[in-house]
Amino acid sequence: MFNYTITNYGINKYKSKWILTFGVVTNISLLGYFKYTNFFVDRFNEIFGVSISVAHIVLPLAISFYTFQQIAWLVDNYKKEAPESNFIEYACAVLFFPHLIAGPIVQYHDLVPQLKELKSSVNYKLILNGFFLIAIGCVKKVYIADYLSMFVDTWYSSYTDFNTIKAWLATFGYASQIYFDFSGYCDIAIGSALIFGIKLPQNFNDPYKATSIRDFWRRWHITLGYFLTKYVYIPLGGNRKGYRRTLINIFLMLCISGLWHGAGVTFILWGALHGAAMVIHRVFSDSKLSIVKPLSIFITFITVCLLWVMFRSDSVECASYVYKNLFSLNIPHGVNWEIKSGFDLHDLRKYLYVLILSFIVVFLFPKAQDIFDKHCEKYSIVISVFSVIAICLALFRIIVNSYTTFIYFNF
Repeated sequence: MFNYTITNYGINKYKSKWILTFGVVTNISLLGYFKYTNFFVDRFNEIFGVSISVAHIVLPLAISFYTFQQIAWLVDNYKKEAPESNFIEYACAVLFFPHLIAGPIVQYHDLVPQLKELKSSVNYKLILNGFFLIAIGCVKKVYIADYLSMFVDTWYSSYTDFNTIKAWLATFGYASQIYFDFSGYCDIAIGSALIFGIKLPQNFNDPYKATSIRDFWRRWHITLGYFLTKYVYIPLGGNRKGYRRTLINIFLMLCISGLWHGAGVTFILWGALHGAAMVIHRVFSDSKLSIVKPLSIFITFITVCLLWVMFRSDSVECASYVYKNLFSLNIPHGVNWEIKSGFDLHDLRKYLYVLILSFIVVFLFPKAQDIFDKHCEKYSIVISVFSVIAICLALFRIIVNSYTTFIYFNF
């Protein structure tokens, strides 16, 4: 019934362009309605002092991700770069559940050929690989990200009580929380796909080891960076229209990234700050100046952590409180930390241990896939037992603890 090919190869270019425009505008309009209507109405009311009201719009789960994927398919089809596929294959590519909720943002030329070549035979090595990645992802999420979030969320909920120590603890805590939250989800997504015999692209490559902000975006949420480069930066002109235009295009690309992440002033400012950092790095690198690698990694890591403050804050006022206390030397003397921090000293020690351990893992441990590739043949039984125990313990912890969600489920 659906065995027909979805391509534009038989349509003339004029009609194809209109189809492309209609499809892209429709997708962006739906995303704009569901994700940004309340935000823009609220800003309009604030600016003009009116009280226009709209019903609270519920954001469909994963709309940002499948909107981008559908736009990518439309553009690639228009350029005759999309793989030939029938409706079922197209729908499976869009709705393939492991990557649907929060990425990775998969290109059709990576996924459709795999769907066409799926075999009925069972690949036990891929299945074991998948369960191992799921186990690692669960450990990252449940035992690191969720634990850190208890402290970070508590501190941000009473941001007017920040002091210098609490501000730095919260800043580094959120940097670790979002890393293990999102990378943990991606491990689970990639692992789930492997169980079905599908290989999804890597989405993280040690981003906190980046030597520049540009290098960071090549390592953090890799598939989003690829999408923005191919479908935003290059269509804007890339680096083909002069040096000044190149810098503007870089800045605009990161601003769009911020807006994509959420309907809020803080997300827009976060994207703009990353765009400004990218422009500064581009100018610096073009000047032929350089700094030693350890220092460049340190500067990049601190910059990323400081910018996460804007991303995490619910308002500009909250972010300003955090930034002010980060650099104000507002260090409490003779105060009872059990009162001021909202946690007793035992809990704070555990928080510090987990935080330090998390950064040891980030900077010194190999990636989960590298561990599997190196030891799967010799220690397959150990990997199997570890995977089962880790997944069961994570599920038990989720059941007994209060409900938490992945950060990128909100986008």
